[in-house]
Amino acid sequence: MSAYISDIAAAVVTALNGPPSGEEFSQEFTAERVYVPESDYSGVTELQVKVFARAVERTNITRSRTAGIRKDLEVAVTIAQRIGTPTDPTNPAKCAELDDLMELANEFADYITSNGPYATYPILRLDIDPIYDFEILRTHRVFVTALRCFFFVA
Repeated sequence: MSAYISDIAAAVVTALNGPPSGEEFSQEFTAERVYVPESDYSGVTELQVKVFARAVERTNITRSRTAGIRKDLEVAVTIAQRIGTPTDPTNPAKCAELDDLMELANEFADYITSNGPYATYPILRLDIDPIYDFEILRTHRVFVTALRCFFFVA
């Protein structure tokens, strides 16, 4: 893996695990950098935050052969947590736990976009996609969301 890829992913982990004094997230967690994200969330019991490089896009800056190549890196941050039995995703009156997890995702999004650059690379944009995975929530009672962070490398 190229140094910039691991450097940016590691910088995101460091930033999430150590926000500046006076800034806190609404829930306790320890972010981890991984190469392969979870594929089966049935075993998730506590809040998990995983960071991994997802894709690199290379684009010719112009049509000329002598032009440079622009590289953009996508780093994903996933949040996963099993929901308790009082939570009912189909009943709006019983979704406070899900609201709290959605709030955490939005806290991450605001924090990541406003506290760059990471390893000297600026963040271009951040998408939350999916906002949460309906199927995993329905079948495993695990809330899963993904933040897709796009960085300008060169």
